[in-house]
Order: sequence, then structure tokens, then C-alpha cells
Amino acid sequence: MDIGKTVNQTFSWLNLKSLKIILVWIVFSLVSFGLLFSLGLNFITELFALMTPQSISNPQLIIQVIINAAVQIFALILALGIISMLLSAYTISHALKSLGSKTSNFSIMKVIRIIAAILLIFLGLGIAFLIGIILVLILGALGLSAMLLAIVITIILIFASIALLYILVRLTVFEQVVIDSEAGVIESLKTSWDLTNGKFWQIVANALVAGIITLIAFFVISTIVQIATQPMISSALSPIIDEKVAQITPLLESLPKNPSLATGTYPGYIKTQVINGINGYFANSLVSFFSILCSAFLSASIYLQLKSEAPKKTKA
Repeated sequence: MDIGKTVNQTFSWLNLKSLKIILVWIVFSLVSFGLLFSLGLNFITELFALMTPQSISNPQLIIQVIINAAVQIFALILALGIISMLLSAYTISHALKSLGSKTSNFSIMKVIRIIAAILLIFLGLGIAFLIGIILVLILGALGLSAMLLAIVITIILIFASIALLYILVRLTVFEQVVIDSEAGVIESLKTSWDLTNGKFWQIVANALVAGIITLIAFFVISTIVQIATQPMISSALSPIIDEKVAQITPLLESLPKNPSLATGTYPGYIKTQVINGINGYFANSLVSFFSILCSAFLSASIYLQLKSEAPKKTKA
């Protein structure tokens, strides 16, 4: 595997050929942000309406509001997650085709296979985790001292972390195998395992170099966007936040004061933190396509290089 080639292909999506999928991710990210923000605002409105010195003594109403909001947010995140899985699979197909694959194609059935493979991986990891807990309980029942038990647990955690990293690297291209072939769930995992045989450190090195460059670039772009969008977000949110904070100002002023904050500065402090947080989330959502496409093209590059270097019998 060639690190230079991997890095170059990781950023090869920066052309007009990927413009459509970039716009799709931007629209999806903005719609997701808008829906989550709207739902969060409704939750805050309902919650703040109950945050009075009188009603705070009756936590049942507050708990009910929190439960209802949690159910709605979970349902929305689940729906957005499913759409994100579809878009991710389509992006993988786009990356493979852009890098020269002639057999890559997107379908709902392949997305189902990817989800099934992910669930299978999590099931295996869950079973291994359960076995680890049982082992620790057995060692505890044997009467080991607290110090010795802590040492054993630390050793187990270290080896478990190494094993987890190794397994994830060996299975890192199973999604690409599914999109690039007609492989089923088990076959895709087996093919990924075969393709990555003897390539562990090469994969880690390629992914690490390209990943660090991507992370630095994303941080710079995100920071620039945050600075650019700060006035707009502040102007749009200030009236809303002022209204919401005013509802609970009496309650806030009755709380013990933070020594680092002057008396009466809670509303302004909360407003600043909320605006900065929302602006950061908005900016990251707006440029999330950058890391998503880099990740898709990085994985596609690694997969295609592994495929080209593999014996005929292990090709997908």
C-alpha cells in the first residue's frame, strides 16, 4: 500500500464530479440541524415554563416533559440515522466508482446487509464483553485482594483494547466489499478479514496519516465557518434566548452563585454559552460533508489497494 496514493485519493473528491453528493450531504445536515434545534427549542420552552420556585417542588410534571422529549428525540435520531446509513452507502459507492471500481453499485438490500453485519459485529463484541465481566466476577469471588484484582482488570482492559483495535482494522473494509460485490453478511466479513491479512500496520499507517490531515483540514474549515456564522447565529438566537432565560431568571438568581461569576451575570453567561454551542454545532453540521467524503474515499482507497494486491481467490 502506498501512503502517498492513499492521501491523494482521500482528497480526490474535491472536484465537480462530487458536487451533487456534497450538496445532498449539506442539505441533509442542515435539515437534521433544523429538526433537532426545533425539537430542542420546544422541549426547552415546555421545561422552562415549569421552572418556577412553586412548580419545582413537584418534579412529576418535569419528569413527564423530559420523558416525552426523550422519546421524540430518540425517534428523530433513529429516523435520521437510517437516512444517514443510506447516504453513507451511496457515498461509498460513489467513492469506489470515482476511484476506478467497475462493479460498485448501490442498493437498499446492500444497506440491509451492512446493517446486519454491523449488528453481528456488535453482538460478537457484546458476548466478549459479557465473558470479560463474568471472568472478573469469578476472580473477585476467589477472594483476590483489591490491589491484585485491579491489576488483573487493568491487564484485561489493555489486552481487550488491543484485540478490539485489531478486529476493527481487519474488518475495516467489509462495507466496501458489500457495495463492490454481491457478498452476503458473513462473506463480506470473511473477505475483509482475508484482504487485510498481513496488512494491519500498513492499514493503520495509511489511515493515520490521511486521518490526521483530514482532521486538521476539518478543524481549520470548521473554525473559519464558526467565525463567519457567529454574527448571523447570534442575531437570530438572541431574542429567543433572552425570552427563555427571562422565564427562569428568578430561579437562577435564587441558586448559589458561582464564585467565578459576578452577581446577576447568570443570564448573560448562559446566553453566551448557548449561542457558542449552537453556532459550533451548526458550523460542524454545515461542513460535516468534508469529513464524511474524506472518510469514504480513504476507506475506498485502502480497499481497492488491498484488492489489487490480494491473490485472485480473495478478490470480492
